Amino acid sequence: MKIAEVVSSFYPNIGGIENSVYFLSKELAELGHEVHVITLNGKNTRETINGIHVHRLRRLIHLPLLPQKQFDIAHTCRCEEFDVVHIHSIEPICLQEFLISKYLNSKPTVATLFSIGGWMRHPRLPIRIMAGPYERIALRLVRKADIFHVKNEGDKAMLIELGFNASRILLIPDGVPKHAFDDFDGSAFRSRYGLMNKKIVLYVGRLHHAKGINILIKAMVEVIKRRSDVTAVLVGQDVDMKSNLVSATKSLGIQDHVIITGYISEKEKFQAYSACDILVLPSLYDLVEAYSIVISEAWAQRKPVIASAIGAIPHRIKHGVNGFLVPPGNPEILAEAILQILRNPKKAKNLADNGHKNVATWPDVAKMLEKAYFAASKC
Repeated sequence: MKIAEVVSSFYPNIGGIENSVYFLSKELAELGHEVHVITLNGKNTRETINGIHVHRLRRLIHLPLLPQKQFDIAHTCRCEEFDVVHIHSIEPICLQEFLISKYLNSKPTVATLFSIGGWMRHPRLPIRIMAGPYERIALRLVRKADIFHVKNEGDKAMLIELGFNASRILLIPDGVPKHAFDDFDGSAFRSRYGLMNKKIVLYVGRLHHAKGINILIKAMVEVIKRRSDVTAVLVGQDVDMKSNLVSATKSLGIQDHVIITGYISEKEKFQAYSACDILVLPSLYDLVEAYSIVISEAWAQRKPVIASAIGAIPHRIKHGVNGFLVPPGNPEILAEAILQILRNPKKAKNLADNGHKNVATWPDVAKMLEKAYFAASKC
């Protein structure tokens, strides 16, 4: 099949959606499909990455529902060549590609929908006012997709509640690369950062305020009062927080118990998982956690997870069974959860082992979505 994967941002940009589309596209190409990724960039370019044909299109304007790139005959003709078009979200570039493919070219379409209602429920009123109406319109327009792809039971239930055709909803999780299950040298990571005799609380993700990292920093104050051997390690690309985090750790007197690595390689990231005692994901808003691949990565390495009860996370983590759920924005409860796991290695192992059972690989996911594409072509 000739497949179009449409996403607003793509590799080498780093993020959950970017990684998902990259690994999915790579596996589909290895299955023998011709995979094209349509995404945005500062200028129109084309390149091939690991067998994936990448079309980077110029962003013209930023208003919802209006074209995000040059809208011309050549673009429309390119869409006509695809056997199936898969959009990853209802962002403007994805919605535009969907409308062209479905209504102008009558091509089979698959729509990945997540964090449904997240803009309408956003805690910041200006965002609700500006983005909420767009989300309502976009969800109405995308109803005509042939297959609706969701990643958890919560989003599936939300679509059914909104009147989407339940028979066309497929629940397929995100995956992890096969190497996520390999043995990595955690001692090398510990040695590199001077953590040989420390308990490690790991955070992996963007350094962005919505990820709740400041809540983890506040929780560490309480943790260190009772366990001076604990260090928080923050791994990820800085967006808008690093300088504030450094200042906060100094003002709280815990600068010797917090390490900010910044962006690190894939190998070193998995060394960090191998080295850590707990993964903590303290995010604040539903929109931030549409699935959370880092939970899967930690489980693949058999590590216990503590995460905020927001977004898709409560549909993945069952409290006390395969992880701990904590309310967002509450450092006291987060600190107690961290201490509870550190005090009880047997419980920590049980949580991690139960999480490990529910991790899919990208080859598995690609084969499931391949079946969805064939199903869409028959609708």
